[in-house]
Amino acid sequence: MSQHQLSFSLLERLRAFDSPTISNTVEHFRLRDQMTGYATNELVCQFPDLKPMVGFPLTCTVDTTRPGDDRPSRVDKLFDAVEAAPKPCVIVIQHTGHDRARCCYLGDMFTSTMENPGCVGVVTDGNGRDKPGIQNRTLEFQLFPTG
Repeated sequence: MSQHQLSFSLLERLRAFDSPTISNTVEHFRLRDQMTGYATNELVCQFPDLKPMVGFPLTCTVDTTRPGDDRPSRVDKLFDAVEAAPKPCVIVIQHTGHDRARCCYLGDMFTSTMENPGCVGVVTDGNGRDKPGIQNRTLEFQLFPTG
């Protein structure tokens, strides 16, 4: 059995536990200081009825608030990264622009495009749109945006 298969097996077993249980375990074994590792209360689970989201993190930074048409589009590079990442993967997006309240990274087309190559969700300090469209287009894609 390869290391990737072992990791996938572990991910599937982790799906049986909620986030507080995982956090308590990490703290019990002193894998990090108890005061680190917290997300802000701005992150909101958009689909709480779905099973827990578990996957390998794929991190990136994004700015959708820079004015003008000279912004480089990197969605194709993100799609390539998702295709190359271990599965299942979770995209973790950090906003780097000047106006986080006005940013938007994902919607129904983005999520369905990322779900096909094996992404199971997005965690971001940015915003999304079209929650009903996402629910209609995807099966188990989870979102944790700030707005």
